[in-house]
Amino acid sequence: VTLRLLLVSDVHNALTQVQALGEWVAEARECFDYVMCLGDIADMTQGDREVPERVSAAEGDMSTVLSSLECVQARLVYIPGNHDPLTAFTQSAESHALPRLSPFSFNCHNCRLRLAPTLVVSGVGGSVNGY
Repeated sequence: VTLRLLLVSDVHNALTQVQALGEWVAEARECFDYVMCLGDIADMTQGDREVPERVSAAEGDMSTVLSSLECVQARLVYIPGNHDPLTAFTQSAESHALPRLSPFSFNCHNCRLRLAPTLVVSGVGGSVNGY
C-alpha cells in the first residue's frame, strides 16, 4: 500500500503561498492521502501571547491557513509550533480534546495517529522557544 503525504512547515500565516501550493497541486493533478502541517502556522511573537486580541487573531489565522490546506486534501494533520497561540496546545477541560481549528483537521500535539497499518505519527509541538 502506497501512502502519499504532503508535508508543509513554517507557514507563518503566508496564506498566499498556501493558496499557490493548492493551485500547484490542482494543476499538477497530484493526489495526497494526507497533508501534514508541521508547526508555526501562525506568526506570533513572545509578546503577542500576552495580548488577548493577538491570541484571538492568531487563532483565526491558524483556522484560515488550515482551512486552505484542507482544500488540497481534507485529511489534514497539524502540530502547532512555537509561533502559534498556546491555546492550540491546550486540552478542553470538559472533553480533554485539543482544539479543532478547521472542519477536517486533527491536532496531533501529544497524540498518536495511525495513518496506515504500519505507520503511526506523533507530534510534540512548540517545544523550542523561537523568540
